[in-house]
Amino acid sequence: MFANAIFLLAIIGGPVLLGGAVAFVLRRQSKLSVADRAMLLDTADTDYVDQEEDGCPVRVDQERRRKAA
Repeated sequence: MFANAIFLLAIIGGPVLLGGAVAFVLRRQSKLSVADRAMLLDTADTDYVDQEEDGCPVRVDQERRRKAA
């Protein structure tokens, strides 16, 4: 009987413990605030970021742009 209890604890308890750990980590993960997102966009390398009319940052390949000009 003791062996069955240990077996059930290992088989059922392991995935439950693992699922609890994953849920805990996902719950503690914070999303970026508006200020943090703005700070990340401001620190982008200006040589590689081009602002369109709508203000969205867009990656620009400077080498291709030079060859096209």
